[in-house]
Amino acid sequence: MVNIDVNIYRIQRPARFLKYGLSLAILSSVWLYPQEIYAATLREIAMEFLNRTDAVYEEEKEFNAFDQIPDGGTLLLRPRSSGFSFDQDIYAVKSGNDVYLSLFDFINVLEFPIDYNRESRTGYGWFLREDWTIDLNLAAGAVRSRGTTYTLTDQDVVEQDGDFFVSSDALEKWFGLVMEVNPEQQIVDIESPFPFPAVAKAERDSRFRGRNDRVRLAAQLPRLEQPKSNFDINTADVSLGGRVQKDRYGRTITNETANIALQGEILKHNAYIFTNINDRDGIRNIRGKLFKRSEDADLLGPLNARAYEIGDINEVRIPLVSEADENIGFYFTNSRLENTDFATTDIRGRLFPGWDVQLYRNGIQIDTQTVDNEGEYDFQEIQLFAGENDFELFFFGPQGEIQSQTVSVPVSQALLSSQDNTYEISASVEDSQTFRNNSISDEDTSTPNLTARYNKLIGDNHLTYLGFRTRQVYGDRKFFLTAGSTSTLGRSLLDTNFAVDQNGEASAQALVRRNLLGWDTSLRARINTDDFEYRRDTLQTIYEAAFNAQRFLDFGGFRASLLVDSLYRQTDDQGTFKSLGFALANNFFGASLSNRISYDSSEYDAANNTTTNEENLLHTLSIRKNFGRFFLNLGSTYEISPDSEFRNISAQLNYRYNNKFSTDLTLERDFNADLDRARLNLTYMNDKYRLSPFVQYNTDDEILAGINLNFSMYDDPNSPFPEFTNRKLINRGAMSAFVYHDKNGNHIFDEGDDPISNAALESVPSTRKVVTDEDGYATMYDLPTTRATDISISKNGLDDPFMIPSVAGNSIYPIEGTIYNMEFPVQLTGEIDGIIYSQGVGEDTRQPIPFQNVTLLPLDDPDLEPISVKAEKDGYYVSYLIPPGDYLLMTDKSSSYGNTAPAIITIGLEGPILKDMDIKLVEGGVYVPYEVAYNRQSKIPAGGKSYSRMLRVKQSGKSGLSETLFTMINKQTGDVYDGLVKLQGLSLDNGNYDYYTAIETKDLNDPQYLHDKCAAINASLGECAIIINSTLTR
Repeated sequence: MVNIDVNIYRIQRPARFLKYGLSLAILSSVWLYPQEIYAATLREIAMEFLNRTDAVYEEEKEFNAFDQIPDGGTLLLRPRSSGFSFDQDIYAVKSGNDVYLSLFDFINVLEFPIDYNRESRTGYGWFLREDWTIDLNLAAGAVRSRGTTYTLTDQDVVEQDGDFFVSSDALEKWFGLVMEVNPEQQIVDIESPFPFPAVAKAERDSRFRGRNDRVRLAAQLPRLEQPKSNFDINTADVSLGGRVQKDRYGRTITNETANIALQGEILKHNAYIFTNINDRDGIRNIRGKLFKRSEDADLLGPLNARAYEIGDINEVRIPLVSEADENIGFYFTNSRLENTDFATTDIRGRLFPGWDVQLYRNGIQIDTQTVDNEGEYDFQEIQLFAGENDFELFFFGPQGEIQSQTVSVPVSQALLSSQDNTYEISASVEDSQTFRNNSISDEDTSTPNLTARYNKLIGDNHLTYLGFRTRQVYGDRKFFLTAGSTSTLGRSLLDTNFAVDQNGEASAQALVRRNLLGWDTSLRARINTDDFEYRRDTLQTIYEAAFNAQRFLDFGGFRASLLVDSLYRQTDDQGTFKSLGFALANNFFGASLSNRISYDSSEYDAANNTTTNEENLLHTLSIRKNFGRFFLNLGSTYEISPDSEFRNISAQLNYRYNNKFSTDLTLERDFNADLDRARLNLTYMNDKYRLSPFVQYNTDDEILAGINLNFSMYDDPNSPFPEFTNRKLINRGAMSAFVYHDKNGNHIFDEGDDPISNAALESVPSTRKVVTDEDGYATMYDLPTTRATDISISKNGLDDPFMIPSVAGNSIYPIEGTIYNMEFPVQLTGEIDGIIYSQGVGEDTRQPIPFQNVTLLPLDDPDLEPISVKAEKDGYYVSYLIPPGDYLLMTDKSSSYGNTAPAIITIGLEGPILKDMDIKLVEGGVYVPYEVAYNRQSKIPAGGKSYSRMLRVKQSGKSGLSETLFTMINKQTGDVYDGLVKLQGLSLDNGNYDYYTAIETKDLNDPQYLHDKCAAINASLGECAIIINSTLTR
């Protein structure tokens, strides 16, 4: 069996050709079916998939990590809330179909000011808000929280190991929380209407620290590099949808869609492919690219690039002359950052079409988009302020899914400095894509684009750039030269940009940002000549000015964010546009409120020389609220002027029955179209897929019903077939680990070694956890690709308390499309105990010596730290969890006792217990220090090792008095160097020491002899230490 396991593990990479060759063949067959049978085929594939998975998972009763925990089994759950991971775990047990958490741990880890007595099972205090009081009386079977009394049932609490455990359902009711336990990652996600104390403190601290300071821990372990594959498609996100629509005339319309995103490695590059398919057009579009990234500037030879992409790339963005358009081309850079324009930023990402995305800054909604058919959202030119710029994205899926993500874009002097001597270059084809069905072309389509930018830091505070751009606009080839700078002037940031084309048409822009009286402010002005055109626009901007200001308010507990913005624009048709907006966001009784009042006015000269004026005054309101298992999202737009009427209102209510079932009801009213719409989703989600039937009706008598199926496939190194999950995995990093008992200590899984199940691995600082299966494997997905992370076995992550990892682990820099393979050999540890004592000459009685420090000094591995333990009052010492190897058993220096020659002990691979390793000290004796000199000829594990001793004696530095006393003592006691021979030709430590060993007539293997000689030298006012030479060879 062991050999079979080894073979499976070693051929896992070639096996992916078979796995994904089969998967891609299935998906490709969908693309190639004739259009008239496409819809039926899609339905058959979906039903076949469901039938197969239902048969398998019904038989296995939803095989998942939770099922593998026996009733009464224990877990250590790491709480996580609002992206913050707590530093301590909560002890939990499984009972029936629920997880019960230690009430004592729950209160203490979440830092609730509740005085809870474990003995009497009573407690009183408050949580989240001072007026939210709670009175716990578990002995009486009652809990009173926020004015409501809850009577305990048998399903609410269990008692185990002398502790009281409370079900997650009961904790949700008592504390007004929403909790979701993830036993696979050993995490409990907790949503609360108000931030926990630790979360609130972290948010406060983040306002005064830079981005790097907010990272809990940086990666510190040795970096693991992994060769890339020629073909390894290891991840696929799939969304299948089918619907039937009946319009107001009774006509029936059917529609089937498929969105497939793939990532992996092709031709030793990372790869991404996305395709959108429907039953009307077949393959609607395909986007794909190959790319490489490196932390070091070592790509593309002399270009010293850190990243490059080929395929559907985002072009280089340069102020005034280009946006980050996506076209087919080539891109490369030596910059560490994706955004090199510090005045504005673009926030973009990939999702399946049909999702709605809302962008917030400090709780204020900035914009909203619906993901297009190409699977992208793109918020462009978002204003940045000096310091931290924290954004929040909310994603609303067509099946009622609700997700969120935070994005931080700091602007600081340190980041400006990081861009010194960096460049970006892109070459592309206008309006192009790997494949696009029914594309519309014009005279500029398929023409070449070239964009380049170079950044240079001048002094400490001025980042300057030069840029070049050429593209075709309305059939004319345009060439642009640009220059600009970003400068830190005291507490202000100043940006200047200038561009000119080959005809002398020019554009200039200035932006200043500064914090004034607590307000983050920005003032921007731009001016263009009449014929400055860098893109196809019906109207060209001639002049534009904008002002933005925002601040965080805190008045006696009332906290809010306030935003003011204004814009004035003049176009080449003499038209003008003016806008003014005020926005206020705050948290009111646990609900997130975002209010915005905006005024805009448009005036322009039409072709008939008439003037048209349009004015609008709008109020936009957004409310988000969690209460229990419910999530409510309300929105409205009210036209104050000119018509004083609602434009639209909407309400979305999501209810989670449990971790598998949820219901989502959406109601919308469009007053302009005089149309009401209602949509009901029912979502079923297990570990393998997400299935959502829905029905929709509007007041035009249109009825829409359908079903959506979402799942992801990923490569499982321990299986010849891909695994399925309901989580989206594209654009995230991954790691596969194998943990085994390395019985022979050679750091290779070979015959006789055993896989280790239930071993917990963690990623720091990414705060991810996974547990190995019965074959010793675990795969960690969802790793952020923006920073390096350490991967190691968690503390107390092994079931056997006497096992420890042989290696600390490695750090990786996750890249989408690459699955890092890691191995973790584990070894048994040893134990040693004994008595520290003194014994006079001729005495039979030992005298224990209390509180003496004992040190185990590693002899055969310089990477190990010395192990220290203190003896008890009776002189007894014990040391646990000692890694295999040889150690020098010694005591620390004492003013009252001298030492004897320390013994060399061996901790074998079988995890021995060495008892009665007593240590004798000499009362009033001389202490001899010991050191180890490592001579490792090759990396451990070693095939051979040997130890030799020599004396190191200081040869100079003694005063005249010391020399006189040394001579007198030698006359009384004899020559202390008698029996020693000086090692010739050995010059270490700058020649300050002489080195000796025993003459051949003495017992060279007697450690006590050299110890006594060194002690005599020290007693004679010399300075002597014993050096143990540790030679390690294969």
